[in-house]
Amino acid sequence: MKILITGASSGIAFLTGCVLIDRGHFVYMTCKTDVEVEELKKKLDYLNLSAKVLKLDITSKEERDKIKDIDIDVLFLHAGVGYTGLLKEIDIDTVKDNFEVNVFSNLKLIQLFLKRDNSPKKVIMTSSLLANHALPFFGSYVMTKTTIEIMMKTLRRENLFNDSKFIVIRPGAYKTGFNQYMILSGEKNKLSFKERKILNDIFAFIEYKKLNSIVCKIILAIEKGNKNIYSAPLSQTIFMKIFK
Repeated sequence: MKILITGASSGIAFLTGCVLIDRGHFVYMTCKTDVEVEELKKKLDYLNLSAKVLKLDITSKEERDKIKDIDIDVLFLHAGVGYTGLLKEIDIDTVKDNFEVNVFSNLKLIQLFLKRDNSPKKVIMTSSLLANHALPFFGSYVMTKTTIEIMMKTLRRENLFNDSKFIVIRPGAYKTGFNQYMILSGEKNKLSFKERKILNDIFAFIEYKKLNSIVCKIILAIEKGNKNIYSAPLSQTIFMKIFK
């Protein structure tokens, strides 16, 4: 299969791309900046893996339009951002940016992909185990992920009769640096040092250091896609179901 992955510079999407290449797929791995593109090429060269590496800022119409000329079977949308802050205080422009990246830009990519021809399509998109949960400090981020889940469910129902698949990936807390970056953003959104330290300590305790469990689920979604939702790790999945 030919697969395009966004946000593939590091972490879950990077490892997923590496595994897919090793399994014989042709993979387009995309990053937001030129610096990330060059770093990704170096990492792949070091691992002796071959992929087509492209610069793709999903918020840019010009760069999104690249997808029109790329022949792919699967679109794996992993690029996204997260911010922390109490909803009563967080700057509305920050919330707008969260939605612009996580929801609107990804939907525009999906629309471009679906318009290419009438053949069945497979879209896989990263949500979160936090989706559909009302959590203080993470409201803006969770709102976008909850919207993503409704968006993908709607796309499934709109395309019931053409065999296209719209699959959601729900990762829990993994040690990729994303959670720490998200917490750090709270500094400009009026979170105190103490609040940010508590959040960092919580994630340091619960984060899984190995990404194998979620990457295996993504590979299964790409190659088989027999379910609408895949989540990992199992322990956090069970906890969030109870917590809900």
